[in-house]
Amino acid sequence: MSQNININVKSVTARLLATENIQVNQTNSTTAWFDVEKRILNLPLWDVEPYVYDMLVGHEVGHALFTPADGWHQSIVDLGIPRSYINVVEDARIERMVKSKYPGIVNTFARAYSWMYDQDFFKIKSANVFSMNLIDRINLYFKLGASMTVPFAEMELPFIDKVAKCETFDDVVSVSKEILEFWKENKDEIKQELKQQQYDLPEDSEDAGDEEDQDLDLSSDSVEYEEIDEDSEEESESIKKSSAGPMDDDEEEDEEASKTDDALRASESKMLSSERGGIIKMFSEEMAMNAMVPYKEYYADPRQVYVNRVYNLKFDRYAYADPAAAYAVHVNELFKKFMNDTNRAVSYMAKEFEQKKAAYQYSRAKVSNSGTLNTTALHKYKFSEDVFKRITTLADAKSHGMVISVDMSGSMGNVLLDTFKQALNLAVFCRRVNIPFEMYGFTDGNDVDYYKQERELNEGQIAPGGFRYIQFFSHKMNKREFDNAVKSVFMSGCGILNSYDRLGSTPTNEMLIALSYLLKKFRKETGVQKLMNIVLSDGDPNRSVINTANSGLTSYANNYNLLQISPTKVVRIYNTSGDLSEKLLNYIKTECNVINFGYFLGDNATLKNTMYRITSGSYKETQEIKSNMRKNGGAAVNNILGYDRYIVLKMNSIGIDDSEFEVAEDAKKSTIAREFAKFTKSKRTSRVLLDNFVQAVV
Repeated sequence: MSQNININVKSVTARLLATENIQVNQTNSTTAWFDVEKRILNLPLWDVEPYVYDMLVGHEVGHALFTPADGWHQSIVDLGIPRSYINVVEDARIERMVKSKYPGIVNTFARAYSWMYDQDFFKIKSANVFSMNLIDRINLYFKLGASMTVPFAEMELPFIDKVAKCETFDDVVSVSKEILEFWKENKDEIKQELKQQQYDLPEDSEDAGDEEDQDLDLSSDSVEYEEIDEDSEEESESIKKSSAGPMDDDEEEDEEASKTDDALRASESKMLSSERGGIIKMFSEEMAMNAMVPYKEYYADPRQVYVNRVYNLKFDRYAYADPAAAYAVHVNELFKKFMNDTNRAVSYMAKEFEQKKAAYQYSRAKVSNSGTLNTTALHKYKFSEDVFKRITTLADAKSHGMVISVDMSGSMGNVLLDTFKQALNLAVFCRRVNIPFEMYGFTDGNDVDYYKQERELNEGQIAPGGFRYIQFFSHKMNKREFDNAVKSVFMSGCGILNSYDRLGSTPTNEMLIALSYLLKKFRKETGVQKLMNIVLSDGDPNRSVINTANSGLTSYANNYNLLQISPTKVVRIYNTSGDLSEKLLNYIKTECNVINFGYFLGDNATLKNTMYRITSGSYKETQEIKSNMRKNGGAAVNNILGYDRYIVLKMNSIGIDDSEFEVAEDAKKSTIAREFAKFTKSKRTSRVLLDNFVQAVV
């Protein structure tokens, strides 16, 4: 029923309407409530149309702004009057004040109450409005006045004016008491007048209301508000009294209470989601942006040489008097060689990319008649009508963009340089063919004030904790910044680090939440049509920490088993690690309209677990993946774990082949061609990221 919209939108809307930074929380409660001291507005998980949701938020914000604790619907404070009277008059007061403060919401209230009327929330479709209590007709007048005509006796009209002019909650209590006392004293006379109004209505009278619009049963067969004649009224009352005994004060109060208000409260359960359980919510965009280290800040930090962090770079530190200086020279030479090889590979892939784009255009080309004569074909006019020039219109190739996220956990240390090489190939390629892109590295290490963060988080919200991500590349970089970034990232892979570089834990879920904001921002800035979300990691994510009412930020909250993906929609999750990642990826795909690419880098043990997850234990599928990995060093699986394409790689197979082409001097032409084809293929397949992207270009 509901639409997929960002889960923080309604929270922001409520805070804006409330004109203060109140906390807005959504739980599987059965009703809304507001903590006056802590300024927390709790909203149930409503599963309704967006405009109905907007009205409900506006209504509850009105209570938060203008209603004291004693005036909320669920308050048990005895005000000496049926609670339904207070509810009706207070609702009229706060809704009038909200609509006056925010005129744009007036139509929303009208549409939403019309929807509630159609759904018979007030239980009046089979009722006779003329026989209702005054408080019920006042309730319908202020809530459904745009949808139906509500009748009143002449002596009741001053109370409509009094309700409409209530300014304070004390006014509400006072007017409610007046209405009750007035009704008790005058109800017999009023019923007679209303009955006469009903009988005086012509069959086609506008005052009677259109039967299709109002759907009101005005016949004497009405069950809830049954019409009886004057002669039988006394007899009926005597029968009731003789059979049931005298009416006590509680029964009299129930008789006078607002049936439409009670019906509305009872009907609210129809708007609640059927899903039960604790609700997990994403942290805010502001928190996501605070966890990022922008590229200007990252590259401004000085680097130091950590020779003890060298990974398989064929450097003997003990052979030099000054190992750090020698290692810096060594890394510089490695970088020059890497860039030479990368430029050759990228040139080849860029050519293939342009060919694929051209093939896409020509495969969808349209040939049309120009209307201009083709003089070279005029000689055919006697036997052919095709004597006009033709125009070929090429289809527009889609514009592409990508956002890359690299896991920088401690277990990535042995393959970080090779992973960065893959990513850098892709970065250089994107820059060469003018594809906008961003690249981030994510890990822990964010210095946060946990107590401040706990205060800012709502119940059930995922805590960013120590999550931090570095912006390695941005489409906003100029050439000098880009070239410097390429070398700096390569140096990081070689162990030449700055104070931000850290190999810590694996906060993949937190990164995916940040990406839900980053991807939308990226698309808005670049306007790309085909956007790819690429995640490189070597294992399952950390279990996300949930902020709970009882334990703050210290609990993984296993009882929180629903992920909120819109204000009115949740999906069930089975853990706060891998399954949460899958649900977040599905959310990102729909919400941000992206293609999810995943690259899993693992050793034998982790590969075994991952293959079991993606094949559900199928022996045939597992053997097929193993066969592809033996042949190509990796295997691709489509539509799994939240990814459109998931590539599984062995850690020792993702390095880039930088070998030179060699062949015997006396080799035949056919041998040279065959060996060159093999060499080119090995160069291409060793650049897994780049190759997979080009394959998915159209």
